[in-house]
Amino acid sequence: MFKISKDKNFYHTMLHLMIPICLQNVLFMTLNMCDTLMLGMMESGAEIAINSAGLANQPFFIYSLVIFGMVSGSSVLISQYWGAGDRKMINKVAGIALSIVVAVGLIVTLVVFFFSRGVLRIFSGEAEVIENGALYIRIVIFSYIPAALTNMLNGIMRSMEKVKVALFSNTVGVGINILLNYCMIFGKFGFSQMGLKGAAYATLIARLIECSIVVVYVFIAERDIRLKPIPIFKCEIHDIRRILKISMPVVLNETLWSTGVTMYAVILGNMGVAQYAAYSVANIIERIGMVFSQGMANAGAIIIGKTVGAGKKDKAYEYSGTMLLLTTCAGAVLCVLIILSRGLFVSIFEIDDATKEMAKAIIAFVGFVVLCKSYNMVSIVGVLRGGGDIRYAMLCDVLPMWLLSIPLSFALSKYTSLSVEYIYCALLVPDEIIKAVAGLIRFKSKKWIKNITIE
Repeated sequence: MFKISKDKNFYHTMLHLMIPICLQNVLFMTLNMCDTLMLGMMESGAEIAINSAGLANQPFFIYSLVIFGMVSGSSVLISQYWGAGDRKMINKVAGIALSIVVAVGLIVTLVVFFFSRGVLRIFSGEAEVIENGALYIRIVIFSYIPAALTNMLNGIMRSMEKVKVALFSNTVGVGINILLNYCMIFGKFGFSQMGLKGAAYATLIARLIECSIVVVYVFIAERDIRLKPIPIFKCEIHDIRRILKISMPVVLNETLWSTGVTMYAVILGNMGVAQYAAYSVANIIERIGMVFSQGMANAGAIIIGKTVGAGKKDKAYEYSGTMLLLTTCAGAVLCVLIILSRGLFVSIFEIDDATKEMAKAIIAFVGFVVLCKSYNMVSIVGVLRGGGDIRYAMLCDVLPMWLLSIPLSFALSKYTSLSVEYIYCALLVPDEIIKAVAGLIRFKSKKWIKNITIE
């Protein structure tokens, strides 16, 4: 079914792109895990602090995935234009994309700042969690625009196979965040003990520094590509329409997907504080398990986009089949490791025994979810989207979630007494299986190979 590539250049390029991207994901996951661990080690109110930080990060999660949609949409175009050698259009895409993410960031910042408690009430009914979450989010909110700029600029550079700046800036940002978390949460090295507020200030400072590094590199230090984004009002209207035609389905895809994932938090959060804490702990190991496939998907999208842009359709199909086989094998190994190590992982957290048992029960399903998600991540993001099949990728990603998984799990959580692990299973397992089948059928058809630079 899958033809294994013998092209050594493919494997070299894949590793060159994937390793830095995976390391970035590891750093990001390490940061999230350290945040949760440090908040979980507070002498009092650990569960409330974990839940409050998780709740307050839900608006940013939606916002960041909207930005990721813009990054992904523009990256599909940029990677294909990179393969075609059209630098003029690369600059136009970059200019429009940067203008959009700044505008969106400003709107989201203002809305969340002035209506923070109202926004958080969408995701939870726990008054204490909402109040603490509001304190956290009114600090972190000022990092929204810098974070968007960082992600957009890193995405632009990554589409042109420049991955080192993103890894460097992310390493510095994560290191500063973890250090400041330790200092500000617990009051070390002369800092006041601020608990949850300390974690918020640490995040804000780290994101500002990370953004500064990327901006300086892209617009001052980078000598090869010489990126000079053109402001949106200087672009011709047909260029804007063309770029938005490609980018907006990806933005819609990520918005619907991220909103759906947020609905997971709403459904599980309304089951109770302990249930949501158990889900938060299990979600960490799920994210760790997805590091490899996320790296391959992002690297694959660049390679497939560049290959399709250069007119090499047969090579694009060959490379894609190889990636799908590799990620399936890796997902199977991770599935086994996650299930076997769940007890050790959960024991790290200072939560009560009942919550630990719920977390272990959820993680028993996480292994299978990671196996399916690994395949689907590469299939949808790396192959279909990278190959230019934007609309099918969107439908494949969001329809099973919204038409089946969310209604089913909502009904089960509201009208049955099923425990949290079975609700988690209903949320994710049917969704991922349908995506895998739909993605495989589309892959075999080869209809996903589309050179959007000539459309």
